[in-house]
Amino acid sequence: MQLGRNKAGEQGLPVCFVQADARETGLAGERFDFVLVMANSFGYFPDDNDNLQILCEAYRLCRPGGPLLLDLLDSNYVVENFRPSSVHKATEDVTVNRERELSDNLIRVRETVVSGARGLLREGTYCERLYKEDEVESLLKQAGFGQIDFKTDFSSHQNPGDYGFMTQRVIVTAVRG
Repeated sequence: MQLGRNKAGEQGLPVCFVQADARETGLAGERFDFVLVMANSFGYFPDDNDNLQILCEAYRLCRPGGPLLLDLLDSNYVVENFRPSSVHKATEDVTVNRERELSDNLIRVRETVVSGARGLLREGTYCERLYKEDEVESLLKQAGFGQIDFKTDFSSHQNPGDYGFMTQRVIVTAVRG
């Protein structure tokens, strides 16, 4: 969050950063023209009810008629290209190591980020729920969204490689009713 504050300050942008649980942010409802849920922030919870709460909170925050954008991993791509371990050279100095376990519709990951010059930068575990389009659509409708559209086969990477769950994306848009 500090990086975002610094960048916004450098560019003179009036941005307010808030760190909160996406299931219940504590922010006033119907205040936002749109809501973005980026970079696998949806699907971290193994339980559908927790993930549904994120969509319900997004609905509550968005003004009527406002759009929601979900940036999700492409579950078909992940399953078809699943590798239990990978090493990705993020920069000349930084390497990302991932150990993965796939079971049913959930992937558990242990990720280690190491700098040759500075040593261990980050180590952690997380999981990601693998959703099919019809499951995402059902959850969005339960939360109150309509006009649901999927853009598949999206990648922001020009070079091939294992970027973890960011390799192949699905972009979902929906509108608050």
